Amino acid sequence: MTLFIAMTILSLFFAYLAERNNSKIALFLCIASISLYAACRGQSVGIDTANYYRTFWNVFNGTRVTFKDWGYETIIKCLMNVFRNPAGVVFVFSCLTNILILSRLWKMREKSSFSFMVFIYIACYYAKSMNIIRQYLAIAIVFWAISFLEEKKYAKFIVAQVIASGIHISSLCGVPIFLVYLLKAFKEDKKNKNRIKILLILSSIACFVLIRYIDLDSYIHYFSSSSFSIGLITVYRLMLIVFIWFIARFSANRKEFSYDKSGALIPLDEMNLAMYAVGLALSSLGMFFEYMGRIGLMFVFFEMPTLGQIVQSKRYRMMMWILCCLPFVYLYIMLFIQDGNGIFPYVPFWNN
Repeated sequence: MTLFIAMTILSLFFAYLAERNNSKIALFLCIASISLYAACRGQSVGIDTANYYRTFWNVFNGTRVTFKDWGYETIIKCLMNVFRNPAGVVFVFSCLTNILILSRLWKMREKSSFSFMVFIYIACYYAKSMNIIRQYLAIAIVFWAISFLEEKKYAKFIVAQVIASGIHISSLCGVPIFLVYLLKAFKEDKKNKNRIKILLILSSIACFVLIRYIDLDSYIHYFSSSSFSIGLITVYRLMLIVFIWFIARFSANRKEFSYDKSGALIPLDEMNLAMYAVGLALSSLGMFFEYMGRIGLMFVFFEMPTLGQIVQSKRYRMMMWILCCLPFVYLYIMLFIQDGNGIFPYVPFWNN
């Protein structure tokens, strides 16, 4: 636990320096601190890490392992042939996941507080990344690749989406995001409407094919394990997002919601807000079905840039900081009370 607290303090300190001074060295140290803690863990750290170790050994030894996701086994074989130890595979997966997520957050620092986004990530998502290794890597690839959509580099996003779906099928949640950006471009770009129209048609066909490809029977058990548990943090986040939307929508000047990096006033990023709202709605299913909380993970990642912008709001800034900080301070404390979802006690792989 002491090591985790030290990692948190160091990471937030480097995140603050990186944001304040636009320092690539501080950014590297921030990402390295977070990545190496997860990458160097032993098989006893994390609820499912031991199961991943067994799977990696089975693939390496030629034991038949059938995955619905075509690229996952191939990647394991390649990495196991290089490292000949599951710890090497976990190291690569963990580093890639954290580098991709934090690099994407860094790109969003123009509108959102980078250090606050890093705090949200550590408090809410980081421990889960050490348990849901495969899904987090796939989603991290798509989350990082969304920057290609903002730059209208659609081919690059499609390549990243294909790679991610080969690792975990849940990353296909990126396809609706792709369609949303295409529709947005269709409205804004009058010169290339025909090209975008063709992309929309092809994407719709691809969605239909992918839906037919997915073996839904292998995921139907997500609905069979029903339970009812009111998640107070989920309810709080839903109430918070409604409150923020209300303030942004009915403020005197909607174009002056928060300050960007340069100190200029900018409107609330409604695209990020909408993605986050969709993620919360989907994740709320976890209150009724035990495993369905994961289905909105791709969209819930937009919580970080959304709240990162809100804490820089022009009006009620102190109140926004308090409201946004409360759930994540609580979640961070709960990590230690609940053994961090299996990540405590921490043992490095060389001591296992």
